[in-house]
Amino acid sequence: MSSLCLSYELLDLILDDFDVNLSADRQALCCCALANVTFRRLSQQKIFKCIELRYSPISRNNMATFAESKRAHGAQFLDIITTNPGIADYVENVSFKLTFARASGIKVEACSNENAFSLYQIAPKLRKLKEFSVTSLGYLLPWDDVDETTQRFFQDISVQVLKLDVSLFGGFPFWGSNKLHSLRVRSLLGWQELARNEEVPVPKAQLESLVVGIGMEGLDAGFGQYFKSPSSPFDLSHLRSLTISCQAGPEINDILAICSATLEELSLQTNSDFRRLKAPSLSSLRKLRLLKVQSFAHDLKYIASLLESLPHSQQCHQPTDNLEIILNFENYIGSISELPWSNLAKSLFQLNTSGHLERVKFVFPKISDYDEETSDTLEQNDALKNLRQSKFVIYEIV
Repeated sequence: MSSLCLSYELLDLILDDFDVNLSADRQALCCCALANVTFRRLSQQKIFKCIELRYSPISRNNMATFAESKRAHGAQFLDIITTNPGIADYVENVSFKLTFARASGIKVEACSNENAFSLYQIAPKLRKLKEFSVTSLGYLLPWDDVDETTQRFFQDISVQVLKLDVSLFGGFPFWGSNKLHSLRVRSLLGWQELARNEEVPVPKAQLESLVVGIGMEGLDAGFGQYFKSPSSPFDLSHLRSLTISCQAGPEINDILAICSATLEELSLQTNSDFRRLKAPSLSSLRKLRLLKVQSFAHDLKYIASLLESLPHSQQCHQPTDNLEIILNFENYIGSISELPWSNLAKSLFQLNTSGHLERVKFVFPKISDYDEETSDTLEQNDALKNLRQSKFVIYEIV
């Protein structure tokens, strides 16, 4: 009797349907790894492609450092790749996350100011590492407060990867890397000082994705001109995705002028100070396919100004790509039905008549335990109701 054999590529495609972040799917992949050599290799590739290592922040000699216990993720993973060295070649993404364990509940085995720290032994073994992130929800650590040994490691890793997230640190000093394609930071403090020193040559990072300023009260003054500086370590002329706080104000225009020919996705976060800011002009973004706006206040007129500046809403001779718009009011606190929707509705109808608007999605918070009550509240506003009936607007309640 002949046996049925599936190709390696087909098996790989089948296992792609498993989500390693779901406990049941991860367990299923572990079971697949027991089947035979082929399944073991494919399953391990999925399981270890992205790893999360957790450490706890502590203070040593008045400097911030990171601690691990004997049972910490880092120590356990080091044991795994020491016993099975081939697993290290499957790792492409490392996520460094902070946990805030009670001081009395953790026995510190090593700290990041010591060579015995597990991450320092893990990193050199990850020959296919592409992404590295160091984050903690709601926590910001000033770079100058971090001990020198830890600083040196993060600076070294920053020039080795394609994607970097150092949003944990305030003032992380990026020294340039021609490998970097994607960057997420809180601010540009420190890098601007480097750019002012034109005698320091740095390799240019041709960024395709940039997230900057989100979650901060403001960006450093003059940051827009920083990207234009000949000594800036960043080249934004290939940027395809940009996420930035609207608190940057008109200086956003300096960035958009550099990347207007390539930018496809733009995410903006408004704030309570929007009234004193002039909305940036989006008129040059003819390749824009996705616009996201995260709203925190009564800023609908500000958002309407953004939409009116889009080339998709203007009578222009040059073609534009079809545009999807996501307006997120998830964090808004107040009565949604009483917001002044008329200006925004007018801008959206104008975009719709241009023929270049693909879809508009409103994201609202759940007002009660019943989604029906939230929908009824939204329908009380005539402008929102008309938009809903126009068929190109949808609601999402989270």
